[in-house]
Order: sequence, then C-alpha cells, then structure tokens
Amino acid sequence: MNRSIRTILSVAAALCCIGLLAWAGLGLTRRRPMSAEEVSQYANSVDLSRLVGSQRSAALLELEDRVNSMTLEERRKWWLSGDWRKWFAQMTENEKGHYIDATLPTGLKQVLNAFGQLPDAERSKAIDDAMRQLKATHRLVTDHEPGHAESMYGTNAPPVLSPDLENRARMVGFKTFYVDSSPQTKAELAPLVEELQHQLELGPQGGQ
Repeated sequence: MNRSIRTILSVAAALCCIGLLAWAGLGLTRRRPMSAEEVSQYANSVDLSRLVGSQRSAALLELEDRVNSMTLEERRKWWLSGDWRKWFAQMTENEKGHYIDATLPTGLKQVLNAFGQLPDAERSKAIDDAMRQLKATHRLVTDHEPGHAESMYGTNAPPVLSPDLENRARMVGFKTFYVDSSPQTKAELAPLVEELQHQLELGPQGGQ
C-alpha cells in the first residue's frame, strides 16, 4: 500500500513538473518580442466576427498580448499596416475600450500630465518631433520596406493622422481631448501618444 502511494505521489510530482515547465515555456514565448508581420499574420488568420463567448475573449486577449510584445518600431508598423482596423471594426464598444486600455503604453496618465504641463513652445515642439518621426517611419514602411518593390498602399498612401486629428492634437487641451475621445479616436492617436512618450523620455537633448 505504501509503495502504491509513493508511486502515485511520484507520478503527481512528475506531472506538476511537466506542467510548470510548459507554463514557463509559454511565458517565455509570450515575452519574446514579436514583429508586426507576425501579429498581422495572426490577425488575418482569425475571423473575430465568427467567435463568441470564451473563444472570442481568448482571441482578443491573444491579440493584446501580441501587440504588447512588440517594440515601439514594430507597433508603428502594425498600426501603419491597417490590419488592426478589421478587428477594431468588429469589436463592441466595451471591447474597444478594453483593447485601448490593455495596449497603450504604461504610464499613459503620467505622459498626458507631463505633456499638459509643458510650456506652449515645448508642447508644440514635442508634437512636431513626434509627427516628424511618425512620418519618417510612415515613408519607410510604405515606400522602402525591404523585400517590397512597391508601396504597400500603392500610390495612395494614407496620412499618418488625418489633418483634423493632427490639428486637434496640437490644441492646448490635448489631454482633455484625448481622455474624452471615442475608442476609435484613441486608437488613431495611439502612435502619436506613444511617440510623445518616447520624446518626453528622451528629454530636451534627445529631440531633433
């Protein structure tokens, strides 16, 4: 009887070890930085409109995890690819809000507060620097992406931000404008917010 108990305990311990190793392996996989192309491949492989309940929640969580695993440069590429728009259009308002909250950079409130406290000239310069960097990345992705002979958008590459959004983003009340915006507008502004955070982290010496 004691031998049977020991056997059962040994098997249980072995299963626990296997489970822990599998969990650790999954954790390492999720922490691995992903490329915009990999995230786009996942997004294009799943039809969110056909999913309900736990399957839908799991798919949304998987997308959020993949987006959060990307570097700033890859996140820009993912945004510029436009592949996020298909999913976003199929999300409910609650799902959109959750996606924005889950994928925007940490310390967002601190970024908006710090930006709002800048003098007018510095705030304008921060947006100029952010837009300059986004437009430079935009040209890289649309016109000069390695392995592509033509622009991914053909001859009609979309602007980084619509003129209306860019003008409103330059307003003194940008923080209020952002906070009170719809999830769709927040999604459109996400790259600008991330780049502003980057510019603020660089400080005066990091700007161009």
